Amino acid sequence: YGIESEEFYVIKKPIQENNEIEKLIEREEYNYLHINHPLFPKFYGKTVNENYMIIEFINGHNLVDIKELKCSEKITIIYGIMLIIHYLHENQFILRDLKPNNIMFDQTGSVVIIDFDRMLQSQNIEEEFTVDLISAFIDPDATIGKISYKNDIYSLGKTILYIINKKEPEVGEKEIDSNEIYNQIKILCNECIGPVEERPSISALIYLMLEICLPQLQFSIYQLFSITQQQLGLMYFKEKNIDLAIFYFSKASDQNDEFSQYVLGNIYLNEK
Repeated sequence: YGIESEEFYVIKKPIQENNEIEKLIEREEYNYLHINHPLFPKFYGKTVNENYMIIEFINGHNLVDIKELKCSEKITIIYGIMLIIHYLHENQFILRDLKPNNIMFDQTGSVVIIDFDRMLQSQNIEEEFTVDLISAFIDPDATIGKISYKNDIYSLGKTILYIINKKEPEVGEKEIDSNEIYNQIKILCNECIGPVEERPSISALIYLMLEICLPQLQFSIYQLFSITQQQLGLMYFKEKNIDLAIFYFSKASDQNDEFSQYVLGNIYLNEK
């Protein structure tokens, strides 16, 4: 806990110490310093004595711990993960280790990806030394050193299947008949985990998901994008860049995002 900032932090301490662990720590630090997205935890530096990484505390639960999700929550999580993968691929990063344990759903209803020690920049593939990727969500090609953006598409397909199979709350009226939307998403997931050469790009996946979801869920594309605008507003507010925070919260507020409207009102009351 930071007394001056009044915020909680995570101190990431390695379970054991050896040459490979040290390389993973160095890689994760490098990755944090070269990515900047509202759906990633913020990296604050290292402790003075032990040289442990200090990372933003995410107040929420990972997908493994969450037992029930409404259909709209599932779509929000899936879409948020897709935005993250899109950002990484646009910036020549391959995540490689996407799985439910590394996906947080925080108290604002936002998705946050954690753990970047396996992530690589595409130009550094030949320098890769870690192949001990053991998970049902990992592309088998990645475990034998065949590294490409399609590794993340495979993991995304597996993760989406995991999400849509989550139990939905029984209390209250069901939002929509979700069977049809899930059946279409499953077809899309099968393409993601199929032969490498047939896997779609992340840009194509985002477009296809919107085509599936928008007619079924009765809200507009702008409300989907307000999720990202809200998170950008939060990021800049945390960085005390008030003008940019207001800019992005205003964009989200225009799409009737109540959380952004509330925060925007408080910013004007306290900061302006």
